[in-house]
Amino acid sequence: MQHLCAAQTILDRAQSTMGEVMETMARLSRDIHDAETRIRLALALHKEQSGEIEAAVPTEAMVLAQKVSERGLSKQSVEILTQIYEAASQPHMTANGIATAMGLAHSTVDRAIKAAALVTGPHPVTK
Repeated sequence: MQHLCAAQTILDRAQSTMGEVMETMARLSRDIHDAETRIRLALALHKEQSGEIEAAVPTEAMVLAQKVSERGLSKQSVEILTQIYEAASQPHMTANGIATAMGLAHSTVDRAIKAAALVTGPHPVTK
C-alpha cells in the first residue's frame, strides 16, 4: 500500500511539473511572437519613414490592430491584437480556440474581433 501511495505522489508531482512546463512554454511562445511582431512593425515603419522603395509591408493583421488601437477600441496592445487577428484569419479557428491558445479570456478575444469589425465596416454578402 505504501508503494502505491508513493507512486501516486510521484505521479501527482510529475503532472504538476508538466503543467508548469507547458505554461512556461506557452508564455515563451507568446513572448517570442510578440517580439517578432514588434520587430516586423518597427522595420516596416522605419523603412517607410526612410523612404526605402522596398519597404517591408506590415501584415494585414498588424494594420488592423494598429487601426483598432488608434481608435481606442481595445485596451489590448497592438501586439496582442495582431496575434488575435492573425489567428482569426486561420481556417477553422474560433474565438474560443484563440483565447485558449493565447491564454486570454474568451471575452477579450470576442471584443477584439468586434472592434476589428467596427474598423473594417460591413462586408457585402456573397454566395
